[in-house]
Amino acid sequence: MAEKIFILFAFLFVFISNIYSQVISNIDFDQVKAKTTDSSSVFYYPKLRSQFENNVEEMNPNMLTLFYYGNVFTKEYDPLGPDANDENMMLDYYRKKDFENAILIGKKILEKDPTDLSYIHRIRLCYYYINDTLNLTNYTYRYIYLLKTIYNSGDGLSNKTAYVVTRVSDEYQILEHKKLALESQSLIGDCDVMTVKQPNDLNIKELYFNVKFSLDHLRNTMKKNNK
Repeated sequence: MAEKIFILFAFLFVFISNIYSQVISNIDFDQVKAKTTDSSSVFYYPKLRSQFENNVEEMNPNMLTLFYYGNVFTKEYDPLGPDANDENMMLDYYRKKDFENAILIGKKILEKDPTDLSYIHRIRLCYYYINDTLNLTNYTYRYIYLLKTIYNSGDGLSNKTAYVVTRVSDEYQILEHKKLALESQSLIGDCDVMTVKQPNDLNIKELYFNVKFSLDHLRNTMKKNNK
């Protein structure tokens, strides 16, 4: 009898753990949070950030996964993007071909969120136009490595195997990288479903992006504002 009770409790423990676990596609957010918020861990988020900014080429896929997705557990996390004034200022400098000042504003934006693919990409373009090969290479590594990190999160072909992103703007970087043109967009559960124009070289109709943490952040922000 005691053995049966033990087995029952063990089953219930596993069942409840699975209900409350934060595993999305290939990303175990419980593990990400545990490792990146532990100040004694080699994967503590500030340590990962320092390596990403100073020596990204030495980061392995596990470190990059912890870095990209660990950002959602920082107090600075904001999937809605940078301050509108900074964004407009950078774009204004870019249009005027004042790439040096555009870079300065872009780096200011990345100080708050170093994982924002859009601004990593814009900064690398600026370095390209001023022929700064060293910094162009550095930001290209950052860009490509984070793209690969998202690609490793799933295959993007279904709700269960969606690419996991921490902000909607990263979805558009993936569409651009895959050379796909957006036709329509819809939200199904926690997934942003991008219907792409046909035909295309990848012969696909839709890409799925899990945006759970972006949605949760938006809901929490709305609750705070309504209090």
